[in-house]
Amino acid sequence: MERKYYKSKWKREDLDEKTVQFTLTAPTFWVEGVGVFRIHVDGELISVDIVVSHPREGYDNIYHLFLAELADRVEPHPDRSVADFRLLQ
Repeated sequence: MERKYYKSKWKREDLDEKTVQFTLTAPTFWVEGVGVFRIHVDGELISVDIVVSHPREGYDNIYHLFLAELADRVEPHPDRSVADFRLLQ
């Protein structure tokens, strides 16, 4: 799968390795939880992934945010005891 890069209001240092509470939906897909941002850069462009680790099971789920509009919906979480940021779609 080819990584999608885009311009965003966020920079790598704003989000990388920070926690995020999220809800992502599509016509045949729905997931929610708490994960960690993993940010990739290509010049001025970024690519945003949300990683949810399952250490007991030995795998990670990685959700790729393919649209800049999704990345730009990220906001600081009002309850920092839950996560640093939230993304509600």
